[in-house]
Amino acid sequence: MRVFYGSPALYTMLEVSAGISTGSLAVLGFDSAQRLLIYQPSSSSNYVTSRVVSIPNEMQSPRAPTASNPTLVCPYSSWVSSMQSRYTVDIGESASFAINVTTLGATSGDVLFSFSNYSLISVTTASSKSTISDPFGSSNPIWVTTTNLTINPTSIALLGDSIITVRPKEENLACNKINGQAAVTVGCSNTRVMVLRPPSAVAPTIGQIISQNVCTHAPTSVLLAAGSWISDWTSFSRPNYDKYISYNCSLYGPPIDLYYGEVFSPAFDLYDQGVFVKRVTANIGLWDVNGRAFQFNMTNGDAGCTGPAQTWFGMVASTSNPSLAWNSTNYVPCFTSVGPVDRTSQYTIFNASNGLGIVWSGGYNGVFMITATVLDPSYSYCPLSANFAINVYGAPLPAWTQAGIIIGMTLVFLFVLTMSYFLQLRDRKRNAIKIDLDQGDEEYNSKESSGVLWKAKLE
Repeated sequence: MRVFYGSPALYTMLEVSAGISTGSLAVLGFDSAQRLLIYQPSSSSNYVTSRVVSIPNEMQSPRAPTASNPTLVCPYSSWVSSMQSRYTVDIGESASFAINVTTLGATSGDVLFSFSNYSLISVTTASSKSTISDPFGSSNPIWVTTTNLTINPTSIALLGDSIITVRPKEENLACNKINGQAAVTVGCSNTRVMVLRPPSAVAPTIGQIISQNVCTHAPTSVLLAAGSWISDWTSFSRPNYDKYISYNCSLYGPPIDLYYGEVFSPAFDLYDQGVFVKRVTANIGLWDVNGRAFQFNMTNGDAGCTGPAQTWFGMVASTSNPSLAWNSTNYVPCFTSVGPVDRTSQYTIFNASNGLGIVWSGGYNGVFMITATVLDPSYSYCPLSANFAINVYGAPLPAWTQAGIIIGMTLVFLFVLTMSYFLQLRDRKRNAIKIDLDQGDEEYNSKESSGVLWKAKLE
């Protein structure tokens, strides 16, 4: 009896000869340590002998190799892989890793790969080879083969999971076991978030860690001025009274200060597990969660619309839930929509290149609590959105307030002018009376003086 040991992934097998009698029957098995167990009945007595054979020791035994049973040597000296255990691939993205195999002589350093769910992903490779010097002075060349593998989704309509396995093209039982396997998910990573980039911030770099919000000085409440907020999303009624609402800094972050006259063009970045991935370039719609209005610096005609353009206020009119009114499930670009175009209406859809900005008209200072949502259904499997707050300052007073101030100041001026007139008239009358009295006193004194003189003459 001859016993051979091998692996389904290998082309050659090793003959195990230690402790095996070739002339008798045997029962073979493996224990939990993957050692070969051999049970053979005695040919002359009623008992069974058992032996334990270590396969690694058998492969490395110093026996003289023969053509039929050579001593096994791993054909490569090192295997270095950057493969991770799991990848999540979104629309328009790919996952990649590199494998370096070091070999001696003419041994190939190529790799073989296989994967499940062939309709879900595709795998491409690119290889390069280089030589290094042998540190022990051997003249045999040492080759380092680098293979880069890239995983791409095959279709945005397909989501699912696949398993990819990579191993050396040339290996045998003498090589260490390589765990070259990874799980690939085509879909949304639940650790991804979209974040507003502060207006004054520099664009982050790949791998940069996200900045943490500091809510120490954030407000705990926000004032909604009378006439600026919506109380009923069915009738769009705007109450004519002020209202204070609580402010959640953990949701919106600390408010960003912006001057009323400054045009705000928001930019958004994508982070995965707190690490920067890329800038969001998709079409984005945004709105104030309290219904506060702001204007935009572009019209549908400026944007080049060929059909009607959607707006958040237009979409929310058809639903009682503002947070679900406008998203990737009902978005229709104005470049593919059908119908008449109002070229003078404001265009409200942002992206990374159209230069659209918010104009803070309306005459209100205060905090705008805003939600932004990616509208493109072909941009990501994730429902990407971001919440942020803008504190607008320096806004001019509303027209009715300005009119009231002007009218009030005019009335005050007229009142002061009237009072000045009557006071001056009163003073003039008083002066006239005083002058009359003074003239009367002078005449009386003059008559008295004349009488005294005539009396003196008579005497």
